[in-house]
Amino acid sequence: MKLSTSLGVSLNEQFNWNKCRMDYFIKMLTALFRIRIVNLRRLAAAMDSKAEVNSRYRRLQRFFALFHYDMTVFIKD
Repeated sequence: MKLSTSLGVSLNEQFNWNKCRMDYFIKMLTALFRIRIVNLRRLAAAMDSKAEVNSRYRRLQRFFALFHYDMTVFIKD
C-alpha cells in the first residue's frame, strides 16, 4: 500500500470525502510539505501531475472556493 493510499484512508475516517477530492487533497498536502509555502501558484508548480501548471492552479482555486468545510471536523475535544 502506498503512503498516499494509507494517508487517504486515515484522513477519510475524519473527513468522509469522495476519492477524487481526497486524492487531490493528498497531492496538495505533499506539495505543501515539499515547498513549505502557502502560495497557490508555487503549490501548483510543485504538485505531481501531468496537467499544466495553470490548470493545477485553477483547480486549487476551485478546491477552496467551491467546497464548504465543516470546521468542527478539525476541532478535537
